[in-house]
Amino acid sequence: MPQGCPLSKNHPVSAQHVTTYARKRHMGAEATLSAAQPTKVRKLLQDKFGSHLISKDLINIKQTLTGKSANEWRDTVDYLMDLQKEENNVIMVLHDADGEVAAIYVQLEKQRQMYRTYADDKGDGQPVAMFFMKEETVDSISTCLQLFSETNDVSVTTVTITDKDCVEIAALAKYFTSATHILCHFHVLKAVDAKLLKLKNLGKEKKHAIQQHFRSALFATTHDEFDSSRERLLSIDGSVTAHFRNNWFNSTDKWSSLGRR
Repeated sequence: MPQGCPLSKNHPVSAQHVTTYARKRHMGAEATLSAAQPTKVRKLLQDKFGSHLISKDLINIKQTLTGKSANEWRDTVDYLMDLQKEENNVIMVLHDADGEVAAIYVQLEKQRQMYRTYADDKGDGQPVAMFFMKEETVDSISTCLQLFSETNDVSVTTVTITDKDCVEIAALAKYFTSATHILCHFHVLKAVDAKLLKLKNLGKEKKHAIQQHFRSALFATTHDEFDSSRERLLSIDGSVTAHFRNNWFNSTDKWSSLGRR
């Protein structure tokens, strides 16, 4: 999202937003009048909004809102306007500096209620708002989180979990000021694997040993076990010692199981 997305210039969705759809400005008359599928997005949103969604559902919905004809975009606007008729739903269309749609923020009343009351200690989750963004930048994520913080009591959130994406971490820290941030274990291991994959001069056996020692440190249940795994990892090869010391073992409270106790 280009710099500057002031909330004072963003408004609830209206029919006028049809004209701000970026692709419409680059389409000829024959394209806008072609046989699109004007009910496709409506049906998808109607089936999915307010239901129990998984990440794949959200990705599919996001894909339907990009690269579509003006007719399908108009149909989406119509449906968002219908959602907006319920006064406790929060539906906002955000614009960039050029006046084009940069993000869509949707939170239904049932999602607001769920956010206030839902508690889970089994690792399951439910979407409590939906952001459809043109670009995942600090500005765009922060703007949507600002809207969320203005319409919800974010103090009920005590922990936020992300991958090692600095954009998301910075945006969450700005608005969830009382929450402790930690890293997702799955994405921690994925990041380590990605780093090792790039090290072409490191042998396969050494990479495997690093993975094993890091995993042992990740899931260690005692400080002695953690310290032993760390020292074994850092002694494997000098070419990776600095990376793990400066990027992982300097912030163990963010990712180690011991740091979460």
